[in-house]
Amino acid sequence: MKKYSVLVMAVTLLVVMASGVCEALSLNLGGTFPDGTVGQNYRSFNDVSSGLIDVVNWAVVSGTLPDGLHLSAITDNGQASLTGVPTTEGTYNFTLRATWGEQTQEKDMTINIEAGATAEITGEFPNGTVGSQYDSHADVAYKWVGLNKWEVISGELPPGLTLRTYRPEALGVQERQAELRGTPTKAGTYTFTVRVTNNDFKDTTATKTFTVVIYGQMTINSDNLGSGTKGIRYTGYLTVSGGVSPYTWSCERGNLPSGTELEFDSVGETCSFSGIPTAEGTYTFWIRVTDSASGYETKVASITINKGSAPTGLTINGTFPSGTVNIPYSESISVSGGSSPYTWSYTGTPPDGTELKYNESNGTCTLTGTPTRAGTFTFTVIVKDSSSREARKSMTVTISTSGGGKSSGGGGGGCNSGIALLGLVLAGAITLRKSHR
Repeated sequence: MKKYSVLVMAVTLLVVMASGVCEALSLNLGGTFPDGTVGQNYRSFNDVSSGLIDVVNWAVVSGTLPDGLHLSAITDNGQASLTGVPTTEGTYNFTLRATWGEQTQEKDMTINIEAGATAEITGEFPNGTVGSQYDSHADVAYKWVGLNKWEVISGELPPGLTLRTYRPEALGVQERQAELRGTPTKAGTYTFTVRVTNNDFKDTTATKTFTVVIYGQMTINSDNLGSGTKGIRYTGYLTVSGGVSPYTWSCERGNLPSGTELEFDSVGETCSFSGIPTAEGTYTFWIRVTDSASGYETKVASITINKGSAPTGLTINGTFPSGTVNIPYSESISVSGGSSPYTWSYTGTPPDGTELKYNESNGTCTLTGTPTRAGTFTFTVIVKDSSSREARKSMTVTISTSGGGKSSGGGGGGCNSGIALLGLVLAGAITLRKSHR
């Protein structure tokens, strides 16, 4: 009898305890869903809770969810899961119901979806060069990350290039950039329209028209390098065709003739080698030219510097003769010896109205002009050759008055004689008048 009583009491206690647990485990719907933005991923996993950690069923019993969002019907953690990409702005009111076993509870919800930025393709594809690797993977992009599909819907890509979505392996996700890559095979101007479709956003699309110029392959011409001679100024040059200016030249390997250096014009279409070689020999080097579209070309070139004979000393030949005021003057002197080209200069003062002109290629110096003042003028002419040897010579030029001035002086003497003769005539006339008296 006692055993039976104890058993009844134990069962009664378990029933009471079970009843208390059931009363404690009940739905307590709380929290709200956050607002969102059109075109941006929406993820809400723990903002709305049933108050339980168990399998709960979820449903919208009135109103509508924002377009593009999805409510999971069942969750095993008691949290509501609302995900997707909103597609339409607006304020959405709906009633959410949670069901756990025989229990249900409802709550009114409001989600505001703001307008997103306009869907567009941004950026431009760069120009390229035939035969040079073309790789554009961050120049053109789309607003949204996701499953983007890029395609050409009109026009044609430059031959040798392909378009696809750029997917960097390091990130492990599909990115939003367009990748245009390959090696262009044909020069020309190519216009095409690209469309990108985002499948995660209800097939939202955007289009843009691009123009890409593919320049011809660069070619280096070395026909004008020639050879040089030790101790004598050397000038040779390379030219480039194709590609897109400006260009940049560099010596990749090898050595230029000692004493020479690279020079190029403002756009780099011509690269010259100039200087005074200091050692004979054949110099081989690799020259590289890069254009503004990052295309490049290389060429092996060589310059031979001959030994040559040692240049003789400099000598200034000739002097400037005298001249006359107001009479055009043009006289030349020359230089011999040394090595061309020559550089002339002077100190002192040449005759007024004249100037010194130089012909550096043939080594002559000319004093030319029309003297404007008589006098003796002393100055020194200086000449230097390409090896910086120097010669000087002092010049003295006498400029006299014009021949017309001397004639007027003689005329003055004749005038004096006439006056004297007139005096004699008058004296004779006075004498005759006295005789009549």
